[in-house]
Amino acid sequence: AEDNPVNQLVVSQMLAKAGCSCRVVDNGNAAVSAVGEERFDLVLMDCSLPGMDGYEATKTIRQLQATGELPSAIRIIALTAQARKGTREQCLAAGMDE
Repeated sequence: AEDNPVNQLVVSQMLAKAGCSCRVVDNGNAAVSAVGEERFDLVLMDCSLPGMDGYEATKTIRQLQATGELPSAIRIIALTAQARKGTREQCLAAGMDE
């Protein structure tokens, strides 16, 4: 989940070179919908997304997992340029794995 087209392209190409397939979405609502439509081994979640941000999208995914509406084995990794103190803790508190 990444809203910047350049970042989408870079990450998609890096994943393709590593032999991975990916689906790109550009907002938090689309990320939540995507994990409900397909099975993913990993979600790379930008924290600053339009509309529903990455933190809220992660919380929503975790809530849906808790109620059994989504599988529980979804790893969510923050994809962010934010380097301020406390960002990692904020990501973990939202339910991201790293």
